[in-house]
Amino acid sequence: MKNHELLFDVLGEIDPALIEEAGMEAPEALPRGRKRGIRPAVLAAAVLAVVLLSTAAAAGVFSGRMRVRIYTEEENEKLGGIRNEVYRMILDDWSGYAVLPQDVTEELRKLHRSDPEPSGQVDTRSSKERADAGEILLFESWNAAAQWLDCGMLTHGWPLSEYMPDGVQVWYNNGEGYRGIENVGIHGQFADSDFRFTLLVTIPLNEEAVGIYNGGLATYKADGYPEVVTEEWISPQGFETTIVTTTDNARGGWMSNAHFILNGVVYRISVFDPDFDTAIAHVREVVEGLA
Repeated sequence: MKNHELLFDVLGEIDPALIEEAGMEAPEALPRGRKRGIRPAVLAAAVLAVVLLSTAAAAGVFSGRMRVRIYTEEENEKLGGIRNEVYRMILDDWSGYAVLPQDVTEELRKLHRSDPEPSGQVDTRSSKERADAGEILLFESWNAAAQWLDCGMLTHGWPLSEYMPDGVQVWYNNGEGYRGIENVGIHGQFADSDFRFTLLVTIPLNEEAVGIYNGGLATYKADGYPEVVTEEWISPQGFETTIVTTTDNARGGWMSNAHFILNGVVYRISVFDPDFDTAIAHVREVVEGLA
């Protein structure tokens, strides 16, 4: 990530739409305002953004960028309804991988699970049952998992939600399964005083894992195609964050997802709330609490 690239993002430059699927047309670019001289307030905001980026660089390294690919309902129809993609996060300009200690890697390789061919079947076992089967590892807190992985993951102090009594899950795909993916995943759900959030981390360890990363909303089916709102936001720590907020038609509210990359680690924070502004405020609060 170069400072001038972030500067152009802050000033409203929009990346060209990425054409992923053969035969699909790129969505039309959003309308832009007329280009005029840069107002002092805008220039000040851009300078502040570069300062924030420098602050983040002091604490970590931006090892790539993310762009959001939004699928229209018509595009899903062209795919035959096999996979209803609402949006997908795409890793771009990937320039470095997280480094796991050798003893950690050796322990992960002992796990009996590699990412299988997608079957569409939901695993109904509890996380404890999967851990007892030697497929995943469980940790009592997010920080305990981060400390064990020892690769520069961000930490936080929120307690586990009642929906994850067994602990934070860590799994490993060893590159011998589906499409040669090698990565580490960490998943936890946590509770604040008045909301819950899910934190999902992916640590890509090879090019296949980078190329196939999704991180978006994949199904809507009978609930109807959702409304999608995106924004670029720079957190106080300097994390260049993409926030994608979609209507959750099944529950009657909004799901806000914050996505960013630091030190070769890909973060996704998800918060549901009946109110649009509250969902975004909470997801920002979680990002601001990571250190």
